[in-house]
Amino acid sequence: MKSRNNFQIEFIYLMYNNIISVEAGCFGDFENVRNINFGVNLLEIIKRNYFRGVEKVEFLNFQSNLIQIIEKRAFDDLSRLEYIYLDDNCLTNIPDYLFQFTPRIRNIFLQHNSLEHISQNFLRQNTKIVGLNVANNKLEDISNIFSFKGLISLIASNNKLNPINPDTTAISDENELISLNLDNTTLSNVNFVRKLKRLRELYAS
Repeated sequence: MKSRNNFQIEFIYLMYNNIISVEAGCFGDFENVRNINFGVNLLEIIKRNYFRGVEKVEFLNFQSNLIQIIEKRAFDDLSRLEYIYLDDNCLTNIPDYLFQFTPRIRNIFLQHNSLEHISQNFLRQNTKIVGLNVANNKLEDISNIFSFKGLISLIASNNKLNPINPDTTAISDENELISLNLDNTTLSNVNFVRKLKRLRELYAS
């Protein structure tokens, strides 16, 4: 994807192929691109150097690949990133500080992976994130997630969750959670929600 000129392309759609790897900085000539879609391919890793030179990207889709590894700080160059789809992959963990340099992030989709843990350090504490979806994983403890002050909507359904202790769970008085989905989990009570002062929607069927 090399050229003498900078393309004015804003959308790059590469879904429904058999892509197994991406060259470092391969989108460098597309400095105006805002949307990159890798959905339904065969990628196994997301490397840090993939997005060199494309700082305007707002939307990334890696849905339905075979991704097992995301390198640390893979999205550091994407300061305008707002939406990222990582659902339906093979992830078992998310690196610390993965979204520390994406202050505009709004929605993160991680459902249908094999995640066993979500670190409280993977997201900036003051990020005003609209939605985080971690449904259909192998999570047992989601206590850390409640420390994200700016989180508005959390979907954690279809996980085998340990009890959440309201006295030890770090829920800030500044917590902004409005919607919480705990459908089809193993929780025996939801007493901790009393600390979620702004909560308006609770799904726990």
